[in-house]
Amino acid sequence: MNTNDLLFTLFLLITSYFFLIVLTGILRPLVFGFEKLFRGINHLQWFITNPFRYFWKQRSTNKPRGFFLALSYTGLTVFWFLISYVIKYATAHTFSYLL
Repeated sequence: MNTNDLLFTLFLLITSYFFLIVLTGILRPLVFGFEKLFRGINHLQWFITNPFRYFWKQRSTNKPRGFFLALSYTGLTVFWFLISYVIKYATAHTFSYLL
C-alpha cells in the first residue's frame, strides 16, 4: 500500500463516521416518534403471553394451581402459547421493517 491508499482509507473512515453522526441525528426524532406504537405493541405482547398473570399471584388459595393444571391437561396452555409466539413473531417482523 502506498500513501495515497492510506489517505483515501482514512478519508473514507472519517467521512463515514461523520455520516453516521448526521444520520443518527436525523433519524432519532423519527425513532422516538414511533415509541408509543412500539410500547403499545410491547404491552400487548406482554399481556398476550400471560393474561392471567395477576391471577397466578394469589398465594392464599390453590385456585391458580388448579386452573393451571386444568389448562395444562386440556392442552390449552400449549395452544395459547403457540398462538402468542406466532403473534410475537409476526409483529416483530412486521414492525422491524419500519426502522
